[in-house]
Amino acid sequence: DGSGGDGSDDESTGNQAPEITDVAAYFEELPSIGDVISVHVWFNDADGDVVEGDSILNLSYTNSSDDVSNALPIDGELVLLEEGNELSLAFEGVDASDTYVFVVSIEDQAGNVSEEWTQNCVPADD
Repeated sequence: DGSGGDGSDDESTGNQAPEITDVAAYFEELPSIGDVISVHVWFNDADGDVVEGDSILNLSYTNSSDDVSNALPIDGELVLLEEGNELSLAFEGVDASDTYVFVVSIEDQAGNVSEEWTQNCVPADD
């Protein structure tokens, strides 16, 4: 009757959420900018629909003075889609002596959202 099966022969995209496999967040000092936090998110995308221009990195962070939540476009400018299924971005104007707690998830082209991943960014010991 054509029903059933595991869907592995389905040519359409959009039925699987991306899976975050690792996140890194660390302070660095960039010339002419100053202190930033670099955030890198690695992920699996079984159906290939995390695409530049049509996907979102949901990112929130808290520190001693802020509680911020953003839906950031994966646009090649603010959030970069790197080779090897990696997203990267940098935050300016950060306090390098404060601890930041990031919560990230990825929303793909079809609107499927990954599980959230929490990552701490702590000041380096001087």
